[in-house]
Amino acid sequence: MDEPRSPDVAPPRVSVVIPSYRSGRTLGDVLAALHHELAGVAHEIVVADGAARGDATAAARPYPTVRVVERTERLSCGDARNSGAAAARGDRILFLDADCVPGPGWGRVLARLLDEAPAVISGVMANGTPRSWAGSLQYWAEFSRFVPSGRPGHRQFLPSFQLLIPREHLAALPPYAPDFILAEDILFSAHITRAGLPARFEPDLVAAHRNKERLPDVLRHLYQLGFGSGRTRRLYPGLQKAAVRYVPFLAPAVLAYSWAGLAWRMITARPNPGWRTPVLLALAVPGLACWHA
Repeated sequence: MDEPRSPDVAPPRVSVVIPSYRSGRTLGDVLAALHHELAGVAHEIVVADGAARGDATAAARPYPTVRVVERTERLSCGDARNSGAAAARGDRILFLDADCVPGPGWGRVLARLLDEAPAVISGVMANGTPRSWAGSLQYWAEFSRFVPSGRPGHRQFLPSFQLLIPREHLAALPPYAPDFILAEDILFSAHITRAGLPARFEPDLVAAHRNKERLPDVLRHLYQLGFGSGRTRRLYPGLQKAAVRYVPFLAPAVLAYSWAGLAWRMITARPNPGWRTPVLLALAVPGLACWHA
């Protein structure tokens, strides 16, 4: 449970905020990796647990730097981030999803970033389920723009699966939209861009995503991502490019364009899936169809 802290305790350099909803399957691995990687960094970890069932509290019990903020109601990922950030004390907030496990050297890279001028920074997603066909399909369909071989620098979209943001920047932005279960980071990233904040993609900050491993679950998830993305753009027309219009008979062309882009990113990625590429590209057809449906 959330515990009050003495106001005379010096704030940590970074507060890691983890939104959690029934994440007992992966949260323990995330906290274990953070405990190892942040051993030399003054930090705290705040787990914002919606619809608490006790699994987050159980996962956090071995780690004294972890606080669990429990809510009995279901929280969206955005609302959980807002709740966790409000309870955090650090000058930098690092949002990290409960299924994203920091990789070796992650803490060293983070310490370097904390020594640099404050900026909004997102990082790389590695495949945390490389032996699973379904999990690899989810990984490439959802995260192919953020693979380890990605180039550093400015990006139009900074995802929130791991997002480092100075507290003063966070306070100047609208909060995450609380009523969005998915795609809330599309809108939040647009707020960052419109505010003109210094922001970049950092390819050395690597976490591994624990994907779903059953094909029906992956296809359902991709459909929900596409639905959430479309809903966000319908509710906030400013996110759409002026030239984009919905023309039903061109929908297959959009799917083909997305598939070609995915194929190019997969083939040129380092490391790439190797001999698995043709099978994954075949699986990507129904996967992207669910996304675009």
